[in-house]
Amino acid sequence: MKELVGQEGIYATHGSLLRKFVTAVLTCIISLVLVVPSAWAQTPKLEKQAMPEHPTKLEKRPLPQMPNSGSAGSAGNAQIVADKDSKGNLYVSGELIVTYESDVSDAEKKKVNDTVGAKVDDKLQRLPKVDADVLSFSKVKNEDFQKTRQEDLSRKKQELEHSTDVASVSYNYLSKPSFVPNDPYFRAGYQWDFTRTGTHLAWDKTTGYGARVAVLDTGFDVNHPDLRSKIVWQWDFFSGDSVANINYGYSDSGHGTHVAGTVAASTNNGFGVAGTAPRSQILAAKVCGPTWVGNTDYDVNGYEIRCPAQSAINALNYFASNASYSNIKVANLSLGGPMPYMPAYEAAVNNAWNHGIVVVVAAGNDAQKGNPVEYPAAFSRSLAVAATNSNNYWANFSNVQSYVDVSAPGVKILSTAPGGKFAYMNGTSMAAPHVSGLAALLASQGLNNYQIRYRIERTAVDLGARGWDPYYGYGRINALSAVSW
Repeated sequence: MKELVGQEGIYATHGSLLRKFVTAVLTCIISLVLVVPSAWAQTPKLEKQAMPEHPTKLEKRPLPQMPNSGSAGSAGNAQIVADKDSKGNLYVSGELIVTYESDVSDAEKKKVNDTVGAKVDDKLQRLPKVDADVLSFSKVKNEDFQKTRQEDLSRKKQELEHSTDVASVSYNYLSKPSFVPNDPYFRAGYQWDFTRTGTHLAWDKTTGYGARVAVLDTGFDVNHPDLRSKIVWQWDFFSGDSVANINYGYSDSGHGTHVAGTVAASTNNGFGVAGTAPRSQILAAKVCGPTWVGNTDYDVNGYEIRCPAQSAINALNYFASNASYSNIKVANLSLGGPMPYMPAYEAAVNNAWNHGIVVVVAAGNDAQKGNPVEYPAAFSRSLAVAATNSNNYWANFSNVQSYVDVSAPGVKILSTAPGGKFAYMNGTSMAAPHVSGLAALLASQGLNNYQIRYRIERTAVDLGARGWDPYYGYGRINALSAVSW
């Protein structure tokens, strides 16, 4: 059980392989392939009391212009190559994330980097309390053979680890969106998740007016009828451009679109679905994209949608620096994986928290695959969310771990899908945005991040063993109780 204390590379393309496969159609897999219904679910108008109008129009406070990240590849279509560490964990080929000791000067850092032949990549924005760089090794990136690349980068990592100026060295690990497949085509059930959690009743007290939620995910259908008025800012941290669109030409299964709709789909408009925090707004941050991982059982073309750690770190740090100016209250990360601990990644989560942002993370879907510890869910400042079904039971794919904080509906969740459609998805990815939406509802009541987290955990419906347990955390969220505290 986590205890909250205190206050507080260049996107390389593997030349010969990528040219061969760049026109291939990606089948996005995470743990398994998500089957999206061929006949999209149609939903009735949500029956609920009309939400009161706010007397004044919400003032849009745009974020400052995002600098160009200098990423390679055409805008919106960047691709990267993945290699594996000794335990099989995927990372960005030819890149290491390094933190330095506090007393090391810029000149000393440069000397260390020059010694190993590294170039500092401008992808990672400097964290205020952790001096972190992404080091890029062009010779490693340009090597054709994976085994040679892996061995060469391992040697570079060991060299850096022996330097007295270096505090930590990590591969630029790749995580993944956290959902599991639902094989049947669902056309019934609708949004049972909101009635189960009392969200529809909480709207009588608050609808999330004024709160903004950063969604760090795959691409977004920004023109979806239930999202186009809710996404007020977007940026592609994976490719380095200003459009966080879907990976067209590759299939990302609409993961980011689905998550965004659960948080804040347009509501009470006579169309589609409702969102957990109907009057909150979305900041769409694309941090995942097509990655060459070699031929797999799931995708003969060798591509998967993966999320470089540096993309999420960069996005979190950016939102932290703009949290007050832009009223960013929540960050949703429906992604993660069983990667090794990364100090720079935790520092980014801590940085966001210290700037008043509640960081909500999917707990992971690997309970039947060894039930590993997954990051960023396991970081102490992350609010890790497990998944439940419509019967208030643990979803059997949801990780059972000491870092689980709360649980939320994550089975047969209906939300927005690409092309102005709607679809059901399963996973802790679908559970997390329910908690992010609830956090936005509480933020609109004037609560800070400490108060929001306390309310969510203490008002949860206790399921399973009495008190906290690793299946449900403190329990399944109860939106009505939380906003009525």
